[in-house]
Amino acid sequence: MAIRIHVTALRDCAVEDVRSTFCDILGPGFEQVPIYESNGWAWFTTSVWGVGGSDLNKGLCRLARPALQFTTSDGDRWVLTIHGGPEGQQHFVHEFHLLSHPGDPDHDESYARELQSYQPEPIDPDLAFLEDDPEAEPVPVTPVDELTSDFADFGAPLPESLLDDLRGLPRSGVVNRLRDWLADAIPEAMAQAGLPVDAPNVRRVLLWENVTERERDGDLGNLPRLLSVLGLDGEWDDYVSQAEQPPEESCDLVEEEPGSPSPPTDHAQSVFDLVGSLPLTPIKGGPVPVPPVKIKRLGIASQACTTSSSSSPGIGIHLKLPENDPSLTLEPPRLRAPNPISWTRTDRGFAIGSLYRETFFKNNLVEHLGKPLTKLLAHPPEGTVEEIAFAVSDEPATYHRFRGTVRDGLLWIEESHPPLSHEVLLGALDSATYEPKYRVVCRDEDEARALEQAARQDDDLKDMGLKRHGATLSIEFDTGNLARLLLRLRSGNAWDFGPRDAKKAEERQQALDMMRQLRRSGAKMARERAAPHEAEVLFKGRHSWYWRSDFLQLDQLDPEPRATFDAAMTSLGFTLIGDLIAKKQRDIVLRVFLSNDRLSYAILMAKRTMYLGQEFVSRLADGSGLTTTTLSTVDSVPGAGIYYRIVAGLPLEGHYEKHLEGLERFRTRKGLEPVLLGGTLEDVAREIELAFDRHEAADR
Repeated sequence: MAIRIHVTALRDCAVEDVRSTFCDILGPGFEQVPIYESNGWAWFTTSVWGVGGSDLNKGLCRLARPALQFTTSDGDRWVLTIHGGPEGQQHFVHEFHLLSHPGDPDHDESYARELQSYQPEPIDPDLAFLEDDPEAEPVPVTPVDELTSDFADFGAPLPESLLDDLRGLPRSGVVNRLRDWLADAIPEAMAQAGLPVDAPNVRRVLLWENVTERERDGDLGNLPRLLSVLGLDGEWDDYVSQAEQPPEESCDLVEEEPGSPSPPTDHAQSVFDLVGSLPLTPIKGGPVPVPPVKIKRLGIASQACTTSSSSSPGIGIHLKLPENDPSLTLEPPRLRAPNPISWTRTDRGFAIGSLYRETFFKNNLVEHLGKPLTKLLAHPPEGTVEEIAFAVSDEPATYHRFRGTVRDGLLWIEESHPPLSHEVLLGALDSATYEPKYRVVCRDEDEARALEQAARQDDDLKDMGLKRHGATLSIEFDTGNLARLLLRLRSGNAWDFGPRDAKKAEERQQALDMMRQLRRSGAKMARERAAPHEAEVLFKGRHSWYWRSDFLQLDQLDPEPRATFDAAMTSLGFTLIGDLIAKKQRDIVLRVFLSNDRLSYAILMAKRTMYLGQEFVSRLADGSGLTTTTLSTVDSVPGAGIYYRIVAGLPLEGHYEKHLEGLERFRTRKGLEPVLLGGTLEDVAREIELAFDRHEAADR
C-alpha cells in the first residue's frame, strides 16, 4: 500500500497557536502529533486515513498565515494548496507519471491511436445538468482532454488561458508545456503568498532534474526533495541524503564476528514467575467446562484489567500429562529467537507460553510449536491437568490463574485466582466469544440496554457507530472493548478493575484539562484574529450572530485585489451592499455586492492578513443554492440543495459568466428560477443562515 500523508507547513506561526487550532478542529488526539520548527517554518505530518485535507485547510484558514498543504495520493501524485496569495487559496496537482519525464515525440503517434478508445469519467447524474451539452457528433478526445482531466478532479482546474495554449498540441507538447507551466506557476504562487522560495532550485525539483531513481521509484516522488529545498529540513534532508547514497554504500556494512545466539525466551516461565505463588481457590458452585482449544478466552478478564488499551497479557500454560502417555515423547521443533510462542519440556509434560495473548492462535501455534504439540494442546488426553495463567508485568490486577482437569474432552476449571463463582466464570467465557467481534448478543434486552448505556459513555467505544436491536448490539469497529465491557457488567467486583478505572479517570482528567486550556487559548486567538466590526449586533440568527464590518480597516492586506474586485463589480452593474462578519466565522470579512437584476451576490472573502477567494451566490425557487467559487475544497450535495461550480484562472467577468450559465441551466433543465435577493446586509445575513441550514441538512 502506498504511503499517503499530509504535510502541513506554516510560515512565522507559533507552535502553540498551531497546536491549539488543530486540536480544536481535529480533536485532542492532535496533541500527540509532533510539530517541528526550522528556518521560520512550523510543520507536521498526518496520515490521510485519519485526517481530512479539508480540515487541515480549515485550520490554515483560521490561522491566516502563509502556508502550504501537501497531500500525497496512491504513490502517483501530490496535491498542493498554497495559502496567503492575493487571490486566495491556489491549488496545484503534480502527477508523477505526467511530469517526471519530458514528453517524447516518438510516442505521439501510438498515443493518438490509444485515445480513440478513451472514455471520460461518467458524470454524477444529479449534477449532469450543470455540465456542457454533449456535441451532436462525438468529438475526438485530444491529449489535452485526457491528460488534464485529473487536475479538475482534484480541485485544481487549469486556467482557460493555459488550456487554450495546449489545444492542438500532440501529447509530448502538452506534457512539456505543462511541466514548464507548473515549474513556474508553483514558485510564483509561493512568492505571491509571502513564502520564501528559491525559484531556480524549486524549478529543478518540479522538473525532476535532480531527482534520483530511488526517489522516482518511491511513493512520495519528488516531494521530500521539494520540502528539503523549501527549508523544512529534518527528515526531508535525511530522505534526500539516503536517496543520493549509492546502493553499494548503503549495503556495505561491516560484518561482526558471530557470537553465541541468544537463547529463546521462555514466555510461560515469565508469566508464572509473576503469578505462580498466588493462591488458588475452588470455583464456588462447581467446575466450569472449557473446550481446550478455547483456553485463551480465560484471559478476557486479565485483558479487561489492564491500565492501557494497548497492553496485552502474556499467557502461560502447564500441561501435566498422565503417566506413560505417549505424548511425553513428542519432539517439537527447535525454537528460534526471537520467538512470540515458546515451549519447554517439564517432568510430566510441557510448558507453553506466548508473549501476548493476541498471538495465541492456531496458525501461529503450528508455526512455532509444530502440528503434534499444537494438536496435543487442542486435544489433551483424559486426566491431563492444565494450569493457565495471564499477566501484564507490574500490573497485579491482571495476574490471573486457573487450574483444571481434562474429562470427556473438556477442560473443567476447578480452581482460580482471584476466587470466582461458577456463574461469574461462565459469564466471562460467554463474553469472550465476542472478543473481538462487531456483534454482541446479550442474555436479554435489559442487559443489552445496560451495555448500550455503558458503551456510549466509554472512551474506547463512543463514536464507533453503536446500534442496538433488541438484545443484539452491533458496532462499526471494535478490538474487543465491547466484550470486555459486557464482562464488567456481568461480574461486578469479581475482578480488580480499580487500577484501570483510576488510570482512565486520570486520562480523562488530563484530556479535560488540555481541552480547557486549548479552549482558553483558542478563545484568545479568536479574539486576536477577529475582524474589525461594529459593536452593535446587526442580526441574530439560529446559527450565528452578524455584525457590520469595514473591509478598508484590513490594513495588512494589499489593497490592489480589493480595488480590482470593486472596479470589476461596478463595471458589471453590481452595487456595493457593505461588509459583514459572522460570529461562526468571526475572522472572515465578506465584502458583498448585489447584481443589478438582484439575482446574485458577489462576495470577496478576506482575513486580516490574506485574501481567501471570491464567489457568486444565488438562491433558487426550491431553496437550493448555487455558488460559483474559486475555492476548490467544496463539494456539491444535491440532496441538500447545495450546488457548487468551481472556477480557476478566470477574470471576474468570466467568473460571472460561468455563474449566469449555471443559473440558465437551472431554468432550462430544472425549471427553477433564481429568486430576488435583498439589498441590505441584514438580507445577506439571512441568506447565509439559509446556507447554514442546507449544510446542516447535508450533515445529517
